[in-house]
Amino acid sequence: MNELAHMRRAYDAIEGPNEESFAAAREVLLGVIGSSESRSSSRRRRRSVVVAIAVAILVGVLLVTPALGLGGRLLDLIRPGAPAPPPAVHALAWSPNARKIAFVSRGEGNRDVYVVKIDGSGLRNLTRNPAADFAPLWSPDGRKIAFESDRERDAEIYVMNADGSAQTNLSQNPDWDATPAWSPDGKKIAFESGRDDPQHVTDIWVMNADGSNPVRLAPDPAFDHDPTWSPDGKKIAFDSFRQPCGDTNGCYQHIWSMNADGTGLTQLTPMPRFEYGPDW
Repeated sequence: MNELAHMRRAYDAIEGPNEESFAAAREVLLGVIGSSESRSSSRRRRRSVVVAIAVAILVGVLLVTPALGLGGRLLDLIRPGAPAPPPAVHALAWSPNARKIAFVSRGEGNRDVYVVKIDGSGLRNLTRNPAADFAPLWSPDGRKIAFESDRERDAEIYVMNADGSAQTNLSQNPDWDATPAWSPDGKKIAFESGRDDPQHVTDIWVMNADGSNPVRLAPDPAFDHDPTWSPDGKKIAFDSFRQPCGDTNGCYQHIWSMNADGTGLTQLTPMPRFEYGPDW
């Protein structure tokens, strides 16, 4: 059996992540190695060994990736004529009526905010800006989308209408402003910012939905990140390196909560490792 036949058998062998497929793959590898040893020509032997190593790597990867849902995708990519993989998408955010999803993608070569209907139709690039845009989040009434952008050469909080129009810089500060979070009533936006700190350490801030009246909540020498509102709007959870943050092995990020005015600070996860990204 030639090398191409062995590779075809390898493709067939890795269709399922079970012991039978592993045994079949092992048989394929032994067949390749056996056939390579039977060659009298040293040139063919070297070529067979190279093929055996390539098939071993391929089968090893594909035996692991089915558990992650990637095996079939990898096979599609290595077959002749397979299309290039699509750009990665991330930061998915459901609209309040669950009819659309906002997300970030480099689908047109740059990191922009897109929106698509849940049936896959109506895909649109909303921001289409040379700068990078991140972290879209719908307002509670679904009429606006807040997001981060570095179009001012630093991270800023922007807001736009749900159709991408009227993109407006709300934070307008030369320091780091990021991770916007709408209050449940849509009247305020919480965010993290390094403004007003000589070391640019980020604290949690709250401003009106039009960007006015930014207020710093519970300032601390440690970094605070990722604010999120409770459903009733009375509390804000976030992650922080503030004390107590660890043990003799180091300082770790933990989940904290506070009242919406910055009072009532409470550490929620006094665990010995990192915790971050809270969501009510």
